[in-house]
Amino acid sequence: MKLRAATKNDTDAILSLLYELGRPKPRTKSQKEMFEKLVIQYLMQKQLTIAEIDSEIVGVIGMILVPRLNQTKLELYIPELVVSSNYRKMGIGKALINHAISVAKKK
Repeated sequence: MKLRAATKNDTDAILSLLYELGRPKPRTKSQKEMFEKLVIQYLMQKQLTIAEIDSEIVGVIGMILVPRLNQTKLELYIPELVVSSNYRKMGIGKALINHAISVAKKK
């Protein structure tokens, strides 16, 4: 398994993983284009890391570091964590979470 930063080229795979969670699927071409634009905007503002096995994207985690009112350090928020149903129980989710913790500790 390989972890790497997501890119614009990963948009369709990321959306497919989100659909597995029951997130809404686009009903029209314009809706699909809007969803793709939202993923790309998210990529530019937040950090998304994907997990790959044999060049297939099998997981994704979104990470946001947010300030808290009563803390001096930023807090890690994980709004998305998805592992493809065919690859669950293989430690991929755990690896993604450990990666997110590592990223947060560096910042």
